[in-house]
Amino acid sequence: YLAGDRSTDFSWYTKRATLAAIYCSTELFLLQDESPGNTATWEFLDRRMADVGHIGSVQATIRQAVCTAVELGGMSLYTAQKLSRTLPPLNSDVWTRPFSGTR
Repeated sequence: YLAGDRSTDFSWYTKRATLAAIYCSTELFLLQDESPGNTATWEFLDRRMADVGHIGSVQATIRQAVCTAVELGGMSLYTAQKLSRTLPPLNSDVWTRPFSGTR
């Protein structure tokens, strides 16, 4: 709340769970870190925070892919509906008789 986060939905919980996971994994990394000044731990933390930053772009990419798929599905359905109006029914003998080159 002090950081300016005013969200009241499920994202409030996911943000805090993500930060808790980063905190715990960084603490565990720190326990085995023997680098001077714990520089390896700070680098580890920077990488984890960068990973979290990429989540938003991944979500946006997935959202765009889903929207594109829905649009393509809608266009395919529209095309299928148009074709179904112009083609003879499936139970018609047009589909079973040999093609003669004329109608």
